[in-house]
Amino acid sequence: MDELLKQAVELIRDRFGYYHASVFLLDERGEYAVLRESTGDVGARLKARGHRLAVGPGSIIGWVTSNGQPRVASDVGQDPEHVQNELLPATRSEAAVPLKVGGRVLGALDVQSIESNTFAQADLNVLQLVADQLAIALENSRLFTRQRRVANMEHVVAALTTKIYQSPNVNAILETAATELGRVLGAHKVVVRLESVNPAPAPASGAAPAGGNGHRDESGNGHGSQP
Repeated sequence: MDELLKQAVELIRDRFGYYHASVFLLDERGEYAVLRESTGDVGARLKARGHRLAVGPGSIIGWVTSNGQPRVASDVGQDPEHVQNELLPATRSEAAVPLKVGGRVLGALDVQSIESNTFAQADLNVLQLVADQLAIALENSRLFTRQRRVANMEHVVAALTTKIYQSPNVNAILETAATELGRVLGAHKVVVRLESVNPAPAPASGAAPAGGNGHRDESGNGHGSQP
C-alpha cells in the first residue's frame, strides 16, 4: 500500500503538471488527517515531522474530511480554509477530494498548483475517480490485514491449546501460556494471576444436617427428622 500511494501521488503530480500532491488518511479516532504520502523533498520533510491537520474547519483537508465533499480554492489568498505551508510558498490554487468507501471517509487526496483558477470540474472528476480507486485499495488492504491477523491468532490459539494439553501439570500449563503469549504479542513480561478460592465453611458442631428441620421426632429419640 505504501508503494501504491507513493506511485499515485508521483503520477498525479507529473501527468497533470501539478506543483504538489499528497494523500492524507484519518487517524484511528477520526480527529486528524495525517499525511501518509507526499511528493518530492518537501513531502519527505512533511512526513518526517508527522504533518497532520485537524478534521473540521481551518484547512482545506480538514474541511474535506469533515464534510466528505471536494473543495477547490481557486485563489488560496481568498479562501479562508487554506493554510499556507512555508514549504510550499508557490501555491496559488488547491483542490482536495475525499477518499470514501460506502459513505465512510478514509482521508483526502490533495493537489496544489502554482497558477490561480487551475481546477475545472473535469479536473475534479478525474481526481475524484483516482481517489475512489485509492480508497477501495486502502479498504481492501485493511480488510486483508485484519483477516490475516485473525487467521494468525486462530493459529496461535490452536498451537497454544495443543501445548497446554501436553503440559504435565498446572505450573507447566501456566508457564507455557505465559511464554507463548509473550512471544506472539511481543510482550516483555506476561503475568498470569490466579484467584484463590476459599472453601465453603464447615458446618458448626451440632448443626442439623442439610435439609433437616432440627426438631426431635415424636418418639423423642433425639434424631432430627428425615429431609
